[in-house]
Amino acid sequence: MILKNILLITSLSCAIAFSSCKKMQDPEYRDIKNFRLTKLNADESTAKMDVVYYNPNNMNFQIRSTDLDIYINNNYVGHTNLDSVIRVPKQTEFTIPVSARVNTQTFFSNALSALLIKEVNIRITGSIKAGASGLYKSFKVNYEGKQAIKF
Repeated sequence: MILKNILLITSLSCAIAFSSCKKMQDPEYRDIKNFRLTKLNADESTAKMDVVYYNPNNMNFQIRSTDLDIYINNNYVGHTNLDSVIRVPKQTEFTIPVSARVNTQTFFSNALSALLIKEVNIRITGSIKAGASGLYKSFKVNYEGKQAIKF
């Protein structure tokens, strides 16, 4: 009898949990802020920035890891990995701090063209591992768009 009750409660709990799950919408890109070079060497430098997104979902989630390549004007400039968990509140803007190792020569040639045209094409490809309630999934990232550069 006790086993039947436990099975019934477990079945009902699973049914309720799975019926409340909706497909998670992708966060919406908003802006890049606080761009800065923190380490400058002849071959490789470190660039840091805050990437602002909006969570349109009616639920909180966590970003566990990122594995992203960054391109400016179709030139590969660097790679970034997230080294901490980011908690994302529902229906609000959130910021992902990005630190990327960049090729100094490629970066400065892109910076020079950005000074002249005030806008660059940014492409980010790779994957993000995100989820909630202990359920995590890897999502492919393939973002491309124009970004105004503010100096």
